[in-house]
Amino acid sequence: MKSIFVSGGVSLLVSLIGTPLLIRWLKRHNIGQQIREDGPAGHFTKAGTPTMGGVTIVGSAFVGYVAGHFARVGAVYTYGGMLVMAVVMGAGLVGLIDDYIKFRQQRNLGLSKRAKFVGLTVVAVTFGVLAVTVAHANTNLAFTRYNQWHVDLGKTGMAALAV
Repeated sequence: MKSIFVSGGVSLLVSLIGTPLLIRWLKRHNIGQQIREDGPAGHFTKAGTPTMGGVTIVGSAFVGYVAGHFARVGAVYTYGGMLVMAVVMGAGLVGLIDDYIKFRQQRNLGLSKRAKFVGLTVVAVTFGVLAVTVAHANTNLAFTRYNQWHVDLGKTGMAALAV
């Protein structure tokens, strides 16, 4: 339990300190939201709003995960925990690529909806398959804790449910 509190506390602290620092850095380097000139007038107020802020969220989650394991002597990095961190970083990478394309092309269109969907689907399918094969996730779907009734989805069914 201690490692969970340490992990959450460190993540919170890193994001509270890192977010303002990242925002200042992004503003200094003119990395901000691009607005179409033919768009609604209300959108012009968003012009220049820093983008790529998810870097702080993903980074603080990763730092918190690592710190939580240092807080407890003998804590083991499990495949399940590492897979969850990989999903967070994979989804964050799709968002980072989307924002980076917007910044590089100096327009508000990053990845297409289809490309985002494909990227996130690749991350999800990879997670689902690795969860049941490498991390040996339980494939039983239980509806209550108080009885023994459950449905065994098998590896394929559990991977599909995870996706």
